[in-house]
Amino acid sequence: PTFMREFIPAIKTHILTNETYIDDFVFEKMAMCTNQREVLHSGTSLNTTPEELRAFFGCSIYMACLGYPNIQMYWASKTRVQIVAESMTRNRFYKLRSSITLVIDLDVSEEEKERAILWKVRPVLEKVRQGCLRQPRTGKMSIDEQMIPFTGRCPIRQHVPGKPHTTGLKVFVLATPSGIILDFIVYQGKTTFNVTSVPRGSHLFFDRYFTTVKLLDILAEKGLAGTGTIMKNRIPRGCKITDQVIKKKGKGATEMVARRKVLNAIIKWFDNKPVVMCSSAYGIEPQDLLSIAEYNSNMGGVDLADRMLTFYKMVSRTRKWTVRVIFHFFDVAISNAWLQYKDCQLLGKKPLKFLDFKIVLGESMISQAQGGILGESEESDGDYTPPRQKWKPKPNEALRHYGIVLSAVLDQSAKRSDSTSLRTFLYEVMVIINSRPLSNI
Repeated sequence: PTFMREFIPAIKTHILTNETYIDDFVFEKMAMCTNQREVLHSGTSLNTTPEELRAFFGCSIYMACLGYPNIQMYWASKTRVQIVAESMTRNRFYKLRSSITLVIDLDVSEEEKERAILWKVRPVLEKVRQGCLRQPRTGKMSIDEQMIPFTGRCPIRQHVPGKPHTTGLKVFVLATPSGIILDFIVYQGKTTFNVTSVPRGSHLFFDRYFTTVKLLDILAEKGLAGTGTIMKNRIPRGCKITDQVIKKKGKGATEMVARRKVLNAIIKWFDNKPVVMCSSAYGIEPQDLLSIAEYNSNMGGVDLADRMLTFYKMVSRTRKWTVRVIFHFFDVAISNAWLQYKDCQLLGKKPLKFLDFKIVLGESMISQAQGGILGESEESDGDYTPPRQKWKPKPNEALRHYGIVLSAVLDQSAKRSDSTSLRTFLYEVMVIINSRPLSNI
């Protein structure tokens, strides 16, 4: 859209082209590895370029904004989308999607493959994570699980009941209350969680699946505070706060058991049902129960990030978990970029909505790719290729036969001008469209 073009320079300058998340190196490496893989498998190169792959992801982002139920519809005659259909053919799009490669198998040793299961998508993971690590740390952050939906074959696929998508790859995410992802680790089974991106003095919030008294003690040794809901079977035996006693006091009643040696508190609060929390920073005072209020206001960062990823995400049916992971972390980068752009309020104007932001991003990636391809073709000494004739859709059957008038026209191409006989009749079909709107035709 024309009204969005004034935002493109600001978006590019701020986030999209300053190598914050996805830079040119990723597309260059992807093009090189994809061509090499195709040579190894079929004997012929795919002849893709970084510009073409940039256009591929631009098309994927643009298609995610429109949300057609079938990918083929973007090239179909009745539902054709010009910016997508003119950037590449449908078969080429499918071929690129099925052939995307980031690492050559022969370059990775067997020991490395066993140690790092995600070696096939490591370049994208590392680049997006580096962009997340560059973001400023807030005093309060939340940790929670995130799922990459995938039901196909994958060595690290997990099943987590209670999640909107129960089956897929599990990711541990560190996020701000506003939803900006600061760090993440994809669960790979026996993995060492060596996270050094959280500065001392920070306050972490987590749900009942993470919270234990031992965890809060370890965080306290590292200079970190923690607050979260806790399961009843993880409460120490010495904390004797029964539900019957607190129910008799009525709604809003609170009870607390604190430990003095290493400051830690178990707090039970009765709302519609008893809620048990464990905290190394808050207690029973003030009476409005600050631990509950702080937990509610700061714990939703990962959930907000999950919600952002459900909007206009790049989804396609594929059996390759690598493609699904690459698309997911492209969406993570875009979501983080929009949240940063919205907070900065570039140009002193009202920021774009998330949908408009993704449309501008998709258009800019496609235009950049087409500009790069045109620049290379102008510099080359090859033969000139005329531009392809603009495609015009054929009207449907009902419209073509509506109001038909047949008229005979004398063929003026006859060689003998003095001929008195009528040699040829041409029948012109004139479609008469009256003042009625097309919706009534």
